[in-house]
Amino acid sequence: MKNHKDGLKYQDILFLIFYLFILNIIIFILSNLLTEYFTPKLYYNLIIYTLMNIIVVIIILILYKTELLKDIKLVRQNLRKICFTILSTYFIYIILSNILAYMMNSFFELDLYKETSIDINRQNIFKLIYDFPVLWFINSVILIPMAEEVTFRYLLIKKLSTITPYRTTIIINSLIFTYFHSGLTTSFFTYLLTTISIVFVYLKTNKNLIAVIFYHIIINLLSYIGELLIL
Repeated sequence: MKNHKDGLKYQDILFLIFYLFILNIIIFILSNLLTEYFTPKLYYNLIIYTLMNIIVVIIILILYKTELLKDIKLVRQNLRKICFTILSTYFIYIILSNILAYMMNSFFELDLYKETSIDINRQNIFKLIYDFPVLWFINSVILIPMAEEVTFRYLLIKKLSTITPYRTTIIINSLIFTYFHSGLTTSFFTYLLTTISIVFVYLKTNKNLIAVIFYHIIINLLSYIGELLIL
């Protein structure tokens, strides 16, 4: 039986509205205002994005400090099991990612990696990594995993599933998270696989927020290193 007391509270709803909608509007407005007077545009966009992500993480630490501390304690108690889950899942994820890329390229003549390499947003990411590696590292490896996991896993799976069908919640959450990162491009399937692996770790570790944040950090860190090597 579902415990509705553990569902989304007003503070959770306000945080979701802020993170998913208001924050993007603020970033858009500030980016357009500042980049009208300052150059280079990408640099100031990244500065704004970093500051906004720092604000989000501070809000998370204030609102969800108790949950985070509780999950840290659980990680310590089950460290070996959680580490095994994270490492084995990542290993399988890498294998499946390469198989998926090969299949898409061979059978459908679509190169997932080729598309993203010529995408404008992807080019901007490579430029940001090359020009501002420290700022991009702070965002992609430290700030974003915490913000996204609290939003999409803790709030939009664990809490939302107390008032909505559990499996439906997971499926819709995964599709939204994937679309949030890839849009409707062929890279959607690659990101969907990434999302599935993240959700799997979250569920396998008994919905441990710290464990899934750490897994997300590993994915982004190794991706960051790979992109640096490409450059």
